[in-house]
Amino acid sequence: MDSEGFIKTKYEELLFECRHINLNISPGTTKSTIISRMFSAWCFVIDPTLFILVTTRASKNAEAFADKTNDILRSESFIKIYGNILAKDSTRTVIKTNKGGQRHTYTTLSKENTGKHFNIIIFDDIQAFTDLVNLGELKATNSGIDAYLTRVKSKTSYILINCMQRLGMADATDYLFHGKYYEEPKFSENQYEDIILPAQLTEDVRPKELAEFYVNDLFDPIRMSSAVLVNEKRKAGNKFDPQFLQKAVASQDEIMYYDGVTMTSELNDNYEATFSFTDLKDTGEDSYASLILGIKQGKAYVIDVVYNKNSLHDNESKLVQKTKDYKTSQNYVESNSNQSYIDNDLTYKIFNLKPRYQSNNKLERIKSVRHIFKFLHWFENHPNPEYQEAIAHIKQFPFSPHKNYDDGIEDVATYALDFLQGHYPFIVTDVSFNVGNKN
Repeated sequence: MDSEGFIKTKYEELLFECRHINLNISPGTTKSTIISRMFSAWCFVIDPTLFILVTTRASKNAEAFADKTNDILRSESFIKIYGNILAKDSTRTVIKTNKGGQRHTYTTLSKENTGKHFNIIIFDDIQAFTDLVNLGELKATNSGIDAYLTRVKSKTSYILINCMQRLGMADATDYLFHGKYYEEPKFSENQYEDIILPAQLTEDVRPKELAEFYVNDLFDPIRMSSAVLVNEKRKAGNKFDPQFLQKAVASQDEIMYYDGVTMTSELNDNYEATFSFTDLKDTGEDSYASLILGIKQGKAYVIDVVYNKNSLHDNESKLVQKTKDYKTSQNYVESNSNQSYIDNDLTYKIFNLKPRYQSNNKLERIKSVRHIFKFLHWFENHPNPEYQEAIAHIKQFPFSPHKNYDDGIEDVATYALDFLQGHYPFIVTDVSFNVGNKN
């Protein structure tokens, strides 16, 4: 693009407003060459007094980034144009300018504690996939991030650039900016700008104006052609979407229901028995969730759901109607903080209503039955949009969610599985039964 183009304009806007930058881009797209190697040199041309920190996870990458920046600053072409800006005591890992500026290199897991304070901090691939499935490693990398964020010249005028391929729900992008897995990200939405460039054109491209520069829906049609991406998907498996499409999806090792969701194309009718399980909405962040369970020929089916952010009273008529439509014989409702509502409102509207008190540790309950979640059958192409939203939420439910994570649909699925274990144990075991001969 020309010098007045969109990228240059956006870039200068971010820098001069001192907003932070989150760059999510596929591997092999020169992000490290541009950000960790060339950008430091460019910064010293603009202002040789700057203090710059570049940190990555692997020490060999940190050293390589510093070597390349040194090569640029010492190159004949650079010196010819800008002069020799290096101080005599400049070293391989601590680059110093003759105007007092410095560029330091560290790793996320480094035990060293720099006493310097910086104007610009660059995080370049500061985590690995293994960090997300090892709680100790995840805490260590997040602690490293926290430590470096304290080493700034001014909390109101420094710039953080985080460049990485997405790894999963609990990665550094979420920890720093997006806050879907973590309860509170480090920065609010008005403090940073997303630059998201998936290998294939999707609705996730940010800023959206950059979508017009994709060629045949590809970010880099030469190095990441359709054939290359097909091959990468074959090799990467479930890591392809975060790595190449920059989607914040959980890796298989991160998710609660590691066996996935059991889908069926059978007909949704002719049940021998039906039941409902409801988790009432407790706070503004929770979801209201009801699950209608059906038993047929020795299998358990999720017939329908109510799943949304609406209030108890807004969903009351839906729940009452579904219990009538599906002729549920027993209807369980979580009663922890809603006993008066159940006694005064629901008891006279729903047949055979059974209040059910649950222990406060939802997560432990959910984990205790996750191994039998596969015995719940969910219908493909169910016409209820809330049903599809429930499936999507379950597929991405993390193994270690934060304390206020929305777990409504997972909680009612747990009620249903507890019920099956007590009343239909043969349904939730791997032992085959001849249903036709069973009393």
